[in-house]
Amino acid sequence: MFHDRRSFRQDMRFEAEKRVSPVRFDVHIEGTLREPARPKANIILENLSRSGFLCDYSTAMNPGDRAWVAFAGLTSVEAILSRRDGLKCGFSFAQPLNPAVMDHIISQYRKD
Repeated sequence: MFHDRRSFRQDMRFEAEKRVSPVRFDVHIEGTLREPARPKANIILENLSRSGFLCDYSTAMNPGDRAWVAFAGLTSVEAILSRRDGLKCGFSFAQPLNPAVMDHIISQYRKD
């Protein structure tokens, strides 16, 4: 199977993330997602870790494609599509969230 370098790196990053098993939290956070040259779309983040999130999103994006997500009062954060299964999309943050920022978000939006 052919991969360009960017998608290969993203596949490797996702595989490494699965092995490390970052702490994930069930959340319900309203946000927006913007693909390049497209208008913002409203999303609900359902699952959040320092390294990424899961949401429902109808898109033609492919793993490795970049978008920008804004939620919980944060400015837009770059995210990379890691996987897609129907409407369920897993995104990895280009840079992990700061631990203090993550703690604040979880204290406000964690589902009980």
